Amino acid sequence: MPDILIVDDSISVRKALEITLRNHQMGSRSAISAEQALDMLGENADYDLLMIDVIMPGMSGIELCNTLKSDDRYASLPVILMSGNVDEEVKTQAKEAGAHNVLRKPFRSEELIPMIQNILDEHRAQENAPAASIDENTVPAH
Repeated sequence: MPDILIVDDSISVRKALEITLRNHQMGSRSAISAEQALDMLGENADYDLLMIDVIMPGMSGIELCNTLKSDDRYASLPVILMSGNVDEEVKTQAKEAGAHNVLRKPFRSEELIPMIQNILDEHRAQENAPAASIDENTVPAH
């Protein structure tokens, strides 16, 4: 079962996501701020995906995503940023921060669940891809 960390200062958004994910056999934990999410990741970095609100008090979701992507421990962790206002500027900031996608709030489960499944499937495929190896037959002889 995928384990997802939800980071949003709105209790109603966190609860709606928790219920939606549980109804689709996905586990979740919640943080009310970027700072709390960093603490939780330090305790247990074994999440499959992070869903992060863009606008929060303190550190923003964009800043959190930048922080995670610049840390080797979390750089490959998939991130979906969430915002009530998804315009070109938010999309650009999300892409530059390394987010995999942007979800408009309020969300519909018909949109959310396939987005999560696609990202998790892509992430699993990348993790399971064989590492490039050097074939001794292709190394030039000296």
